[in-house]
Amino acid sequence: MNLSLVDPFILAQDCPEVITGRLRSGHSTSIRFSHRGDLLASGRHDGIVVVFDIETNGVARKLRGHTRQIQSLSWSTNDRFLLSAGQDWKCVLWDLKDGSRVRTVRFQSAIFIAELHPKNHMIFAAALFEDQPVLVDISAEVPVKHTLPTVPRRSQTGREKATEKQAAQDAKQTTTVTVFTPSGEHILTGTNKGWLNIIDARTYDTLYSYRVTNSLIVLIRMTQSGRDVVLNSSDRIIRTFLLPDLCDPKLDFDMLELKVQHKFQDLVQRLSWNAVTFSSAGDYVAATTYMNHHVYIWERGQGSLVKILEGTKEELSVLEWHPFRPFVAAIGVDSGRVWLWSILQPQRWSALAPDFVEVEENVEYIEKEDEFDIQPLEELHKRRLDQEDEEVDVLTVDPVKTNAQHEPGEFRMPVLLDIEASDSEDEIVAVGAGQFRRRSPGAGREYMNDDEVTASGDEARRANGSTASGTKRRRASKRGVAFAWGSEKVKGVNIGGWLVLEPWITPSLFDKLGRSDILDEFTLGQKLGKAAALKILQEHWDSWVTFEDFQKIKDSGFNLVRIPIGYWAYDTLDSPYVKGAAPYIDAAIDWARGLGLKVMIDLHGAPGSQNGFDNSGERISAPTWTTGDTVQQTLEIFSTISTKYAQPEYQDVIVGIELLNEPLIPKLDEGTVRQFFRDGFGRLRETSDTPIVLHDGFLPTSNWNGFLTPSDNNAQNVVMDHHEYQVFTDALVALSPDAHVSAVCSASGSYSGADKWTVVGEWTGAMTDCAKYLNGLGIGARYDGTYPGSTKVGDCKWQNDISKWPQEYKDQTRKYIEAQMGAFETRANGWVWWNFKTESAHEWDAFALIDAGVMPQPLESRKFEVIC
Repeated sequence: MNLSLVDPFILAQDCPEVITGRLRSGHSTSIRFSHRGDLLASGRHDGIVVVFDIETNGVARKLRGHTRQIQSLSWSTNDRFLLSAGQDWKCVLWDLKDGSRVRTVRFQSAIFIAELHPKNHMIFAAALFEDQPVLVDISAEVPVKHTLPTVPRRSQTGREKATEKQAAQDAKQTTTVTVFTPSGEHILTGTNKGWLNIIDARTYDTLYSYRVTNSLIVLIRMTQSGRDVVLNSSDRIIRTFLLPDLCDPKLDFDMLELKVQHKFQDLVQRLSWNAVTFSSAGDYVAATTYMNHHVYIWERGQGSLVKILEGTKEELSVLEWHPFRPFVAAIGVDSGRVWLWSILQPQRWSALAPDFVEVEENVEYIEKEDEFDIQPLEELHKRRLDQEDEEVDVLTVDPVKTNAQHEPGEFRMPVLLDIEASDSEDEIVAVGAGQFRRRSPGAGREYMNDDEVTASGDEARRANGSTASGTKRRRASKRGVAFAWGSEKVKGVNIGGWLVLEPWITPSLFDKLGRSDILDEFTLGQKLGKAAALKILQEHWDSWVTFEDFQKIKDSGFNLVRIPIGYWAYDTLDSPYVKGAAPYIDAAIDWARGLGLKVMIDLHGAPGSQNGFDNSGERISAPTWTTGDTVQQTLEIFSTISTKYAQPEYQDVIVGIELLNEPLIPKLDEGTVRQFFRDGFGRLRETSDTPIVLHDGFLPTSNWNGFLTPSDNNAQNVVMDHHEYQVFTDALVALSPDAHVSAVCSASGSYSGADKWTVVGEWTGAMTDCAKYLNGLGIGARYDGTYPGSTKVGDCKWQNDISKWPQEYKDQTRKYIEAQMGAFETRANGWVWWNFKTESAHEWDAFALIDAGVMPQPLESRKFEVIC
């Protein structure tokens, strides 16, 4: 804004008038202005935090760290750090200098609001759902949480008169909002029973309590001075208070009596208020209303309603007033847009041209005597030369006086030049080298195929009851066309060990428990209890898979990720499993879509276990999936998954949904499995024609010919999934490296004769079963003879550390990998490697193999001649 062109009388206005713009990047659920007012942070429904530049209305930063909706945002005083609190039960402190995460703090319950300390950005207060509020110190790597009181502090007389019933009611109160005073020495909290508490931020003691209302306190806001407080409660009344100087050492809190200055309410329509805020100077109170598209503004001097802002056609939720301008931002509930109200500012052009005159009516123009005289060329040339000698100052910046505090050396957020990370209402995406376009509506969701364990030897291993694992694992790619199964080749990687635990992928998670009775995700919840298990799993979910992992997958040339999930992500069915993984699936799809990856969703674990392996969630001697009503329960879970992810808006990213991973048909009734596949296909087709993926059940894929084909009830878009492993029988681990390569060709008949699209959804470069816990926690390896009843082939001394591999073994492994890639690409529709990474099983670890030059890079390159 060029202040020199603005009428000074316009600048003197202090209340917004009309809608002047809108911001859009995703569906916003929370907003907050920076202290200088040049930035507006917006938390989105998908967990992304977007920082807008107010002057340009463009996106200055996009911060990815949450998996669910953002609840609240809070800026540090210097505007460098931003605290976000999400419905994923965690708070993230961001450094806007580079967009990095400084700290991530997880809680055991949902977060109402989190507020940064005004003097120390490494301290914040948070109000938690059905839990005690906390003051959190994140100065060290391990956060220190101090519990704050919720029970109100009553006077001596009140305590004496308190009954047991009243004391019991006080103990049941929960804090719903916390806010620091500007000095940072005190915290104001509000409870669900209408109490306003003042807490000492150093001693964590309640100094004063005041019963404002009998209803829940929704929000507390303060002016910049900290002397004025506005409070919104569920009783449809907005109240303002005048606080004394809480830092005054002479202040006696026992003698303090707060009084309501003003009550703002609608006595006619009995409106409820969604959000309230003060104006920059505290002269006005503004509020948005429930089921209404107006913003109400009251003047505090007389307590009168002075303006109703209109212009939107949707209910407004969160409301923020600019720190020093007559400028209001509010979120539309339906669209997620951020609407902006301000003052229309006609520009004063006479400031640039002194002879410019504004007229209110037509005036007859009288030309000057020499106005249209023809000037000699020599004189015109001389004038131009004289003008060129004048110095033009384009560097000096005239200071603009505002209410914002500016200090020498203050933080200024660096300009982001990466077009991929910047967007406005329509995001910009790359479509080629140096070519960009606006993102299509709903863009950003693509997927990658789940890895499933394929095996010639796997079938025998499972029939013998061994517990080899094969888990799969876990924002947003450019929205494009659906995957062409008939012509494109899948070159994917599994995201195993993430949303379904497998001990061999992350052995440290189980080792640190020090328990021999915790063998899988089922017993984790059973033995530790759901609360303790949830804490462990949340830390694992947040750390095992990151956006950087997906970036590496993309950079390595893979085009798909297969994401294994357990049924308990949607319904635990009264089992010991812990619910909470579902939001991470959305985050993974978002990451994949943003990077141009495709996704395959794989239901990896069913009630009762469909195979008895720990990769189904529960390691048991025989699967019980077909007993009782578990098959019907699995169909209901699959319906939940397909109803969401088979929608048309996902078809650009999700290439298929796998009905069930590895049902062990040799130990199940084949007829039951076939009927389950038919019923699942019907459930998916109720939503769309998204491809359905069927595992072959450890039978040759040709056994499924004629099943769910165009000639069988006109079934379309059916994909067979085959898993190929050569490590789960004594005979297979005894093969020499060359014999392993030869077996690749001979085994191709088990999947090449299918009448459907076929993908090898799980395979590996491992030629031994030396990976720790690969056959189950506490069970040894066949290769070194520690597996019960096995014969020793060799030692497992170096296979799990790729830095110790002899060059000969690296070459043999690469040859084995290249042979499989060639076979799967020529005799099937592609492959999905198991797994993207592991803690120590480097024969299975795509990242480790790529870094060591064992897995081809690019994936199409070949060091050895074609084998099959």
